[in-house]
Amino acid sequence: MAYVIATTCIDVKDGACQAVCPVECIYEGGRMMYIQPDECIDCGLCLSVCPVEAIYAAEDLPESERAFGPVNAEFFGPAITGWGSPEALGLIGAGVALLVVFLVIEGRFAHAPLMPLRIYASPTLRAANLVVMLMGGATFGMWFFLSLYLQQVLGYSPIKAGLAFLPMTICIVLTTALASRAVIRVGAKPLLLAGMACMTVGLLLLKDVSVHGTYAGVMLAPSLLVAVGMGLSFVPATLLAVSGVDRAEAGLASGLVNTARLFGGALGLAVLAAIATSRTNSVLHGGDHGLHAALTSGFELAFIVAAGFALVGGLVALFGLPRFAQRGERGAHHAVVESSF
Repeated sequence: MAYVIATTCIDVKDGACQAVCPVECIYEGGRMMYIQPDECIDCGLCLSVCPVEAIYAAEDLPESERAFGPVNAEFFGPAITGWGSPEALGLIGAGVALLVVFLVIEGRFAHAPLMPLRIYASPTLRAANLVVMLMGGATFGMWFFLSLYLQQVLGYSPIKAGLAFLPMTICIVLTTALASRAVIRVGAKPLLLAGMACMTVGLLLLKDVSVHGTYAGVMLAPSLLVAVGMGLSFVPATLLAVSGVDRAEAGLASGLVNTARLFGGALGLAVLAAIATSRTNSVLHGGDHGLHAALTSGFELAFIVAAGFALVGGLVALFGLPRFAQRGERGAHHAVVESSF
């Protein structure tokens, strides 16, 4: 298996070459090879590194069409070297070390810390942050993989793919507005549990994506269910997090919830992308399926794992959060509502 790093995506339509990368950069056998292809190569996924079913071997190319240079492992990172490589482990270790330094400074040396660590003494805040982090991990990957599915498997243009997400966006806006009103009558925890359940079911249904699927047939209804879950979940999760701290720290608590969502989204996307890529490569190596079938197989597994993230988030909410947002001295209701937006 070789890997093609494309500056622009190669598009093959009706057997004719629509767009060709001017130079293909192929990593194989520990060295980098630059070739100018004389025919179209369908890369399928236009990512930084994308597996291809068939590609020229270096020895099959005339000297005029190839040149060799060293592999820039720092530039290509884990995609080329692997997550267990010294380069990848070094970057991960550096990130952990910086995080430890930040916590030591905030906890021991800062006279006016940006993030007083005592705020995490609130079990409600801890649980809410964990729920939101898992929510982000489940949903960020969904947007990413659905975008790839629409454009690389179903052949949607970028504009058409963007419009395909419009119903989800509208649904999130409407359900968020509904949740901000219903939380007073229903309670934050039941609303959050309902939202996490919707996300879990919707993500599980998305595993039915296939090469011959359609937007209306396999994607629309499950994606709207996930969107409903997102709208119902984030408001009560934020309310619970903010209500678990003193009024003076409500803004900090709200910021931590947003940070947890973004951190969870980035981490979850990395995990899901690694899982999907591994499954895709495994199917391609089997040789019994085409590239698009291999891609959808990876997407299916990613959606199942994402549903697992949402399910764990729902369990954390069930066992770790109170039914209603606290009021009184530990956060007035109006302050909580304002901070959630």
